[in-house]
Amino acid sequence: MAVDAKRRHARQAALALVALVALGALGAGGAYALRARRQEAEAVAQKNAAVRAHQASIDALTRELASDDEAIAIAKREIVSAASEVARADAQAKLARAERDRRGRELSLAALQGLAAPPARTPARIGCSCDAGDPLCSML
Repeated sequence: MAVDAKRRHARQAALALVALVALGALGAGGAYALRARRQEAEAVAQKNAAVRAHQASIDALTRELASDDEAIAIAKREIVSAASEVARADAQAKLARAERDRRGRELSLAALQGLAAPPARTPARIGCSCDAGDPLCSML
């Protein structure tokens, strides 16, 4: 009988140990799942913040483009209504500056939106019939 009690006690101790190990494994698995879920939520929050900041930049550039359009319109009206050549030259300088600023903002907006920049215009070569990039062309 004493041997039976010892076996039963050893079996209960082994079961208790297995239960403790299983409980520890479940606790560790649960902690890992909570940590993974928290990290995933943080990553989503960071991505959402980046998207909001990106959209805010696009919105700001769009507002600046509207402001540039207004400056261009004002400069054109000033050119038409200029009383002297000095005033006309000043208005033309304002127009050139506003158009340059607008072009820069258009390129920035295109870059933010992931669009390709429009190709730059190459000046026409007058009187040259060579292929573009011909190393023997004397017009280069």
